[in-house]
Amino acid sequence: MKYENEIAEEMKIYEAEKKAKAKIGLLIHLVVVILVGVLLTAINLCTQTGYLWFKWPVLGLSLSVVFHGLAIFFESGSIRKRLLSTEIRRLGSSG
Repeated sequence: MKYENEIAEEMKIYEAEKKAKAKIGLLIHLVVVILVGVLLTAINLCTQTGYLWFKWPVLGLSLSVVFHGLAIFFESGSIRKRLLSTEIRRLGSSG
């Protein structure tokens, strides 16, 4: 019984660390996108003020952060676990 509790506690710690690392990765991604956006804006404004093209790459980069966040906060891992358990059940029943 004690052994099972220790394993459960270690699993919780592992999952918490994994989620924390994912959130830190999202924060780093966001900071990089902001910095690149500022750089592209500066380049655009210093070289060609007639057409503001920087908005298009910034839009694409921003969408990448949105999808990264969705993947983290909607726990794609749980979807993966459900699919895996479904496949395991399917393979077990066919064998």
